[in-house]
This record gives sequence, structure tokens and C-alpha cells, in this order.
Amino acid sequence: MRRDAVGPWARVLALLVAAWLIPAPLVAHRAHISLTTVEWSSRASTLEVIHRVHLHDAQRVLDEVGPTRNLGLADLEGRARFALYAESSFALWRGSERAELALTLVGAEIEGDHILVFQEIELPEPPSALRVKCTLLRDLFDDQVNHVNLTVAKRTRTLRFSGEDETKSVRF
Repeated sequence: MRRDAVGPWARVLALLVAAWLIPAPLVAHRAHISLTTVEWSSRASTLEVIHRVHLHDAQRVLDEVGPTRNLGLADLEGRARFALYAESSFALWRGSERAELALTLVGAEIEGDHILVFQEIELPEPPSALRVKCTLLRDLFDDQVNHVNLTVAKRTRTLRFSGEDETKSVRF
């Protein structure tokens, strides 16, 4: 009889010890969030775009949309494929113009736990308003949130894309 009484307490104690020993990052749910910065450079007369995505999320893109399994972001081809995916998931328009700005894909690099994708376009003057589309990773994660920080003439505006958001506009 005593053996039965010890059994449940031993299981409870084992669960408590396991909960204490397992690091929180291993059991925590990491949010699916990206950050894109769009900044006007008066020095170069360019609008510069940087997409910052967690490596784990970017790898999921390669696993889902890449034609080759086992392609990693450490590989040049893996970074290039992710950069092309990011390029297809982001668009800018000047004010109410119908023509999309033709951003040039500059490249991608790994920085810590993130991949950075760089785009730019030469503009003769800073835009007074922009319309933005940012669907990055929203085709893979239902809870994906994309933050876009836009800085023109020392004025910063932030847009947040989630759910069914299509395009959003901002004035400077």
C-alpha cells in the first residue's frame, strides 16, 4: 500500500524537476515577426529597404517553397532563394501612383539569428507618401506580423501587417 502512495508523488516530483531543468527557450513559443526598414538616403538619393527575418522562419520558406530539400541559409543559393521570396512579398508605390516602384535586389546576409535582405531604388527626391504591401511569411504562418518602419526626412512612420492586410499608406 505504501508503494502506491509514493508513486504519484514521485511522478509529481519528476515533473517539477523536469520543468526546472528544461530551459525556457526550448518550450517557449517564439512569435512570428519580421521587421522591414525603409529609409530615404539623401546622400545617395536612394530609398533603401532592409528585411530582417529570424533564421528559423526563413528556413521554413526554403523547406516549403524551395525545389530542393536540404537547402540551407548558410548556402549562397539558399540566401538567394530566400531573397527572391522576400522580393516577391514586398512592394512600394509612390503616393497614389499605380506603377510599383522597381526595387533592385541588392543581396542577403546572415547576422546573428537573422537573415537580412537588401533592396533599393534611386529616386531624384524623397517621397512625400508611400503605399506598402508586405505579405512576407504570411503564406506560412497564420500568426505572422510584419512591422515596416519608414523614415523619410527624419520622420518615421510604422505600419503593422497581419491577418488579411493588403496595402497600407503613409504620408511624411
